[in-house]
Amino acid sequence: NNNNSTIDDTNIQEYSLLYAYISQYLNGTDEWRINAFQLHTFDGSQTGIIITNTSIQQNIWISRINTIIRNLTTHTLAKLNQTLLSSEQVFYATWIYEQVIYPNESYLPGWKAIFMVFKGSDLYIFDNNQSPPLCAYDFIRCSRV
Repeated sequence: NNNNSTIDDTNIQEYSLLYAYISQYLNGTDEWRINAFQLHTFDGSQTGIIITNTSIQQNIWISRINTIIRNLTTHTLAKLNQTLLSSEQVFYATWIYEQVIYPNESYLPGWKAIFMVFKGSDLYIFDNNQSPPLCAYDFIRCSRV
């Protein structure tokens, strides 16, 4: 899904929105982007920075993209739940940020995105290059339960 072309000096790229997420922060910092945001694909292999002319445009873009992401996630989790026992159903899934502290360095703490899932009576955290669950087997390979 990486079709690149140029129209009127605008770089156009195509990204999968399944389990994607948006960040308004500069990578690894607490600094907020002004009139821009970054779109990340679910496995982190692709990112794109979308720059808008106004904060109103920025909010509209973020709202619309988040709606599509939420709908895709809901649909995917509904299909996944069809393969799980009722006591093992996924009832909540979202991206969150985890603070990373570098003990041997004087850098400010950084942040990394992780995917969190409440399934049955367990909390699963998909991080360290683990992509969000697409099938029941993905929960078995999750390293943080």
